[in-house]
Amino acid sequence: MMYTAEYIPGMTATCKKEMFKLPSFRCMTNFPSTDDSHIMNLEYMGSSTLGLKGMGIDYDSFNFKAGDYAFTLALGTIPGTTDMCYPVLEDIKGGPENTDSLYMFLQMSATVEDPSIMSMPAPCVGNNVGVVG
Repeated sequence: MMYTAEYIPGMTATCKKEMFKLPSFRCMTNFPSTDDSHIMNLEYMGSSTLGLKGMGIDYDSFNFKAGDYAFTLALGTIPGTTDMCYPVLEDIKGGPENTDSLYMFLQMSATVEDPSIMSMPAPCVGNNVGVVG
């Protein structure tokens, strides 16, 4: 679950609880059937290696649409897991500003360096005390 706080000037802050379904944090092991209603036209592009074969990062690549955006996403499996992935490359195109961006994720770590980013937003505290999921 993901909690977000919405702050609008002159109004009381509100809390929103929703499913966290971004594909960049889980592997698409159940491809082609996905339970993410935001992803449209999911297409598996294949697998490859970034860097030297046998020494580089193995990844699977997918194309999909979410809203007005088209994504190409390369996901590498987190070592020691079978269903958790991280983005290696992400290409985003479209949207109201006609975005065309390519992101490469380097020197990633599974360590959370600032634990405060995991804190529940203030408007959500008390609404879901002790609730997990």
